[in-house]
Amino acid sequence: MIMREQLRSGRTHVLAGKRGDGKTTTAVSIMQHALDGGYGLDVPAVAVTNIRFGRRQAGGDPVPACPDGVRYADTLADTLRLVGEILREYGRDVVVLWVLDEAQNYMMADQNFSKETQAMKVFLANARKFQLCSWFLSPAISNFPLRVRAFADGERSPGDGRTGYCSAQWLKDRRLAAARYGGRTDPRDVVFCREAPGAAWRPVVLPRSPWAYDLYGPDLRPGEYAYDTYAVSGFGVGANRYGRDFDLKAFLDGTSRGLSCETAAKIDAFFAWWDGAAAEGTEDPASGGPQCRPDGGRAEQDRRCRAMRSLGLTWEQIAGVEQTSANTLRSRVHRAQTSGQASGLLHVAPDGSAPATYIDNDSKRKDGAAAAPLCTERRDGLCSDV
Repeated sequence: MIMREQLRSGRTHVLAGKRGDGKTTTAVSIMQHALDGGYGLDVPAVAVTNIRFGRRQAGGDPVPACPDGVRYADTLADTLRLVGEILREYGRDVVVLWVLDEAQNYMMADQNFSKETQAMKVFLANARKFQLCSWFLSPAISNFPLRVRAFADGERSPGDGRTGYCSAQWLKDRRLAAARYGGRTDPRDVVFCREAPGAAWRPVVLPRSPWAYDLYGPDLRPGEYAYDTYAVSGFGVGANRYGRDFDLKAFLDGTSRGLSCETAAKIDAFFAWWDGAAAEGTEDPASGGPQCRPDGGRAEQDRRCRAMRSLGLTWEQIAGVEQTSANTLRSRVHRAQTSGQASGLLHVAPDGSAPATYIDNDSKRKDGAAAAPLCTERRDGLCSDV
């Protein structure tokens, strides 16, 4: 029953233990048992993780592959993009197990002002909105920033100081497990848990699952999955193809308005904008000029709006992302389309492939052949009716 209670959206867990004591093994086993329905959860579970999985082959090395229900992401941007896909598939009736290994590599208590740490502290306050149940793994609990490792009622504990987001702390200690159970239980299957500051550690037996076997060992059969014990797990905020860092504040602003049933569409809308947003101080990919151009960024906004329309978003949803009225956006895009038709545009295939041929304002190809319907996008292949 403890795992059913702990695997709820909005909960944050820290799992610590010495190297080799089985932190990742336990986390992977929890993932597999939850995804297989082993804990009696009220909703389906899926997992997003930076742990590397592979599939065994009959001959040769394993190939990188994730089991069903598991998705790989090593940036916050990719994680939230996947969350959008999951919410679009399942709606709100899902719990997303977000499992990050080797957290000490990118989220340390003494790196309180790093991009990753700052982003995590802000995002964990909003994790429940995105159906996330977070698990962070590190050799020591003290490695984590205070807001991550401290309990919600930490103000009553002088040792923890102020409050945090932690729902439960977990500890892997083989020697302590062996002393507690003797030879009755494999110490690798035991993890200790506490849910309040100063509380006693209580043992929880979590048997190792097949995904936790050695990817390169003899116990794994061809076609079976396991995690790679020796692969390095990293994590970062993420950047788009123009080098612009993921903007968590803009993401939260863009997904915080309206009903929760609109969250997946709003996530799509945000990434339609962010994927094409140039880094500050660099050339704008949509206009071919500096971002501080006289049009105040409208060419880029027009491009974003067309991209969001191509994803099926309504003008009202786009207005929420752009923080501009729907009528204003519709009018701007219409004027841009009319202007573009007067001057000639590139024809772009509906699948977003590269421009095929130049189209002038009478929709005739320069070679005289009949032209496909005019596309309003000049450069990057995002085409839709406005």
